[in-house]
Amino acid sequence: MRLSALHPMTSRTVFWVLCLGIFILAILPNNASIHAFPEADKVLHAIAFAGLSFIGCLAYPVRIFILAVFLVVLGAAIEVAQGYTPGRSRELFDLLADLIGISLGMLAHRFSKRAG
Repeated sequence: MRLSALHPMTSRTVFWVLCLGIFILAILPNNASIHAFPEADKVLHAIAFAGLSFIGCLAYPVRIFILAVFLVVLGAAIEVAQGYTPGRSRELFDLLADLIGISLGMLAHRFSKRAG
């Protein structure tokens, strides 16, 4: 089954559940013991936002620009919220990792459309 064959409501539900889940995970107190290497959190940010943007492109294929703006705002909101979370801090490089993830997810979506 092609990814684009998913029912739009299904992909939209998955997208919004993931948005909420990622936001909640991002504002939980930091557990540094889960990081396998320094700056592992940047990789996690990029992976999370790559997945979000890919699924977001499936959910809202004609609103890619609005999706990108929303995801950037979500990343910024996470950074602000982390500033108020014990054991977390606001980091510009986390937001940069989010931007890289958003770009990678959108590129992956674009290439998957061409391949399919």
